[in-house]
Amino acid sequence: YSSTGSLDDFERRVYSEGVYTIKGILRHVSDDVAHIVRALLLKYEIENIKYALRRLSYLVRSAGSLFEKGFIENGIYLNEEMVHRINWQELIQSESIDEMIRTLKNTPYQEILNVQLAETTEMKSTFDLEVALDRYYYSSLLTAIRELEPFDREIASRIIGIRIDIENIRTLIRIKRYYRDVVSDPGKVFIRGGSRITDKIFVSGLESDVFPGPMAESKQASVYFLDTEKHVDMSRTPPSTLELLEVTLKKIFIREARKPLSGYPFTIGVILAFIFLKIEEIENLMAVTYAKAYSMDEVKVKAIFS
Repeated sequence: YSSTGSLDDFERRVYSEGVYTIKGILRHVSDDVAHIVRALLLKYEIENIKYALRRLSYLVRSAGSLFEKGFIENGIYLNEEMVHRINWQELIQSESIDEMIRTLKNTPYQEILNVQLAETTEMKSTFDLEVALDRYYYSSLLTAIRELEPFDREIASRIIGIRIDIENIRTLIRIKRYYRDVVSDPGKVFIRGGSRITDKIFVSGLESDVFPGPMAESKQASVYFLDTEKHVDMSRTPPSTLELLEVTLKKIFIREARKPLSGYPFTIGVILAFIFLKIEEIENLMAVTYAKAYSMDEVKVKAIFS
């Protein structure tokens, strides 16, 4: 980035590192573990598809050439084979949703797009499609860990559950900021399997930014606010927004993911924890890079990661 000034090239290389790490692990694990690692690798495949959807949405909304409208030519996607055989170049260059669906033939993504197509025909928003892809990712993870031994399954469920809570909070933030008029049925964008946030709490969150108001409906959910006091300076940042809750959950997520790394024996929980932390590390690195590139206040950025 310092030599080229291109955030896109930097982001692509950073995400490529994440893919190479997971694929490297895949080469060294047994078959009964490999399907779980592949489920984690779906994340990067899905991010590629999201990029293609956003590009297509921009093309439709701009009613002209992407390049004439100043769209970044290279874009941010990984031309790597991951879990399914997908021609990424062909997908990225699709000029209609039908072209995308044909390119995704023989993958689970074809069915996901087909199901959503009726509601997203005009491609003015990719929100529902993106959430549907996220739901598939977490559903695949939860299905994959069912075959684990009880001890490992409990560790994996806890880590994935917190991660799902984070995704649901992010979805709430996006709806409240940009998509209030797009989402008619909150149940269709809620990801099940979270550790604390139920569908009832999710719907309540759409009605108010203030927490722990909606969260107070669940005794179990209030545990997060006990953790908030441990991880966030309450005098500096009161726990009254969705953004704070997201930051808090990420801190708890990192703490939980690190637990399997600190003891004996070496189990699948260690592999899962390592991959989850790698993904989190990449997200944090990109968040800081973009914050610096756009001259965000350094004190605020440090507060998020402290």
